[in-house]
Amino acid sequence: MEDKDRLQIAWQAFSMENSLLQSYRMLFLMVEAALLALAYVLRIPLIEEFKQFWMIWVAASLGWGIVIAWIMICEAKGKDVNKWRDRILRFQSITEKDWSVVDKGWFDYLKPEVPKSWFKSLWVQFQGGRLARILFNYVIPIIMAGLWVIVVLLR
Repeated sequence: MEDKDRLQIAWQAFSMENSLLQSYRMLFLMVEAALLALAYVLRIPLIEEFKQFWMIWVAASLGWGIVIAWIMICEAKGKDVNKWRDRILRFQSITEKDWSVVDKGWFDYLKPEVPKSWFKSLWVQFQGGRLARILFNYVIPIIMAGLWVIVVLLR
């Protein structure tokens, strides 16, 4: 197998894993939104005979379980994306002597950068997507868990 074929396979695997990661995030967000909508419907005072507080607890328990699954699955899938990114970067370093497959610097945007200043560090986090990964893998699920606490307390 030629180097260009290996590189193509690595890029396809990287793209597939990244696409799965985005799909999982969207799926978890949609399920959480549906559960929150269900909890809202269960709290409508016009339907007193249907207003069951134990059902809100069931929805909240499912919501908290999905938050835990969300964090664990997205973290694991992020590691898979990183694995293929690292293989692509290694491939560039191996082929730097023979630039018949890729030119020098083609994959430099994938390399994690360690900046010297705090402001540049913040800017690099925005550019590299690491901030987005923190936001979608941790911050949003934790906010959803907090919303479930509010739903349960306001029952």
